[in-house]
Amino acid sequence: MGLFLASLYVIPLGETYQQELKKWKKFRIGSNAVSHALLVMFIFIFIGSLVSFYTNDSYSQNYLETTAESLSNIVGVEISNFAPGGDSKLSEELINKTVEDQMQKIRDEYPDLTEEQYSQIEIKLKEDLIEKANSFETSDLGFNITETVSNEIENSPLIKSLLIWFPIMMSITIWVSLEFFKNLLFAPVAGIFSYILLSISEAKSDKKNEIKTLKKLSQ
Repeated sequence: MGLFLASLYVIPLGETYQQELKKWKKFRIGSNAVSHALLVMFIFIFIGSLVSFYTNDSYSQNYLETTAESLSNIVGVEISNFAPGGDSKLSEELINKTVEDQMQKIRDEYPDLTEEQYSQIEIKLKEDLIEKANSFETSDLGFNITETVSNEIENSPLIKSLLIWFPIMMSITIWVSLEFFKNLLFAPVAGIFSYILLSISEAKSDKKNEIKTLKKLSQ
């Protein structure tokens, strides 16, 4: 009974599947053809980019300089923020903490002063710290941040490893990007075009066969 009921559905579904398989075949002809052609092209691109990155040090040097510049900017901003009078809330806290510590030392050394004198000294200390903070620049540190960061990066084992593997990583990145666009865009578009063109060609062929059949019947 189950086989009988299944046969009622299998036959029409088989015909539908056959028709869909023909459509899918038309799509796969263009999709596979473009995929294979692009694969060969991507191999040449991979080899070319690998050779280019290995023979030309400007890519790795540019990567090194860009990394050093970015890290130098970050370090400079952090130093400015930690410095008294910086843009962060931490700067104000540092000023207050510094003034508090200084006032505690003054009170210990000069216990006979009045509260008004202590208050005047505290105001003066805070004004001096704010004035120094407003004129603070990273050049006042006595060393070049960019040069220091660059030296640290060049001596870093991690960065050295990255620079050694840089050509391979970049070539693989290019390969993966091209494969992504191939699977997402190029192959499907080629499949759609092949499906449309083959359908048109098949329709024309069927029409010609139909005309020939009618001519034979009319004779």
